[in-house]
Amino acid sequence: MENGPISQDEIDALLKAMGDKGTENPDDSNSELDSNEKIDLQSSSNPILSQEEIDALLKAVPSMKTGSSSDQTASINAQNIVSSRHRKANIEKYDFTMPSRLSKDHLRSLNALHSSYARSLSSYLSISLRAAVEIECTSIEQLTYGEYLSSLFDPTCVGVFSMKPLRGIGMIEIALPLAFPMIDILLGGFGNSKIYNRPLTIIEETIIMRVMEKALSILQESWERSIELKIKLERLENNPQFIQAATTGDPVILILFDVKLDNAHGMMSLCFPFLTIQQALTSLKREESPAFIDDETMKLYKAMMQNHVRQIKLPISVRYQPSPVTLRELLELKKGDVVILQNSRKDQVQVLIAGKNKYYGNPGMVNGRRAVRILASENEEDNKGE
Repeated sequence: MENGPISQDEIDALLKAMGDKGTENPDDSNSELDSNEKIDLQSSSNPILSQEEIDALLKAVPSMKTGSSSDQTASINAQNIVSSRHRKANIEKYDFTMPSRLSKDHLRSLNALHSSYARSLSSYLSISLRAAVEIECTSIEQLTYGEYLSSLFDPTCVGVFSMKPLRGIGMIEIALPLAFPMIDILLGGFGNSKIYNRPLTIIEETIIMRVMEKALSILQESWERSIELKIKLERLENNPQFIQAATTGDPVILILFDVKLDNAHGMMSLCFPFLTIQQALTSLKREESPAFIDDETMKLYKAMMQNHVRQIKLPISVRYQPSPVTLRELLELKKGDVVILQNSRKDQVQVLIAGKNKYYGNPGMVNGRRAVRILASENEEDNKGE
């Protein structure tokens, strides 16, 4: 306290202690304050004391009798006033053995980048699995590689990938409660959420590796806005202890995703050793406009939808209007007989797509092959009839 000025609350507590002492012991000769100084301090109308007055008060406090209860109370109050400053402060634990290497700008950029990646990946999986898929980037954490390995189950489904020109490898994990329903849907099932505590078979590994390759391809496109990377899936591991991406104490960045299917729910994660991704962090954009991200996501979604729709094959057939015949006429039919069709309009046939009537047309020949010319849609013909 002697190294600097004290607060007004501490001054008031000291003045109160001095007032109580002067009342109980008016003839105390041990006080180092003379009567003139006491009169000046008590009669001063200005509540702010000068530094000389404060120094005089500080010198007078130790000389008070320790037996006085009022002095002890004033001393305790002064200590409480000083200690209250520390109680108001927000104290957080800090691990000096593993300092945080991610700044707030890095966290913001990584969160924006991988939130956009989650939306793009959910669009792809919704199309390929033909089911509603929701993916959300839930958290970005920094921990040691040993802590990351201990958080994984055995067996699990971890893909190891390279990130050229960056050194080192990264990891993508799809939890088994999520991997098995995906495989079931891709094999024609309904994706029932059955949990199997076993490694993947060779066929299942081949299927899930295709999903991971596409997920990493979308991740590469997401990173292209900041840095050009060539991400390639190297291998698939069921036992995480066989992956030597870093030493046990090296820091890694873990990005968690929450994935929801129609009948399943699980977690997916990306893990980057800090030494591998350190160069990429310097190239990350500090701020990404949400509108820009949404536009990019919408363009990617439209392109994927168009590509998917163009590859769909539908059967097209042509059918005349049916003509009723009796059973006797049917039994008497022979080669060369002519069956008169009862069309509502002359030379007009129905054009069916996937078994449903969509158009009306005229049958004919084109380059020696049977063909039909589209005249109108079914709705247009219905409107004409009305």
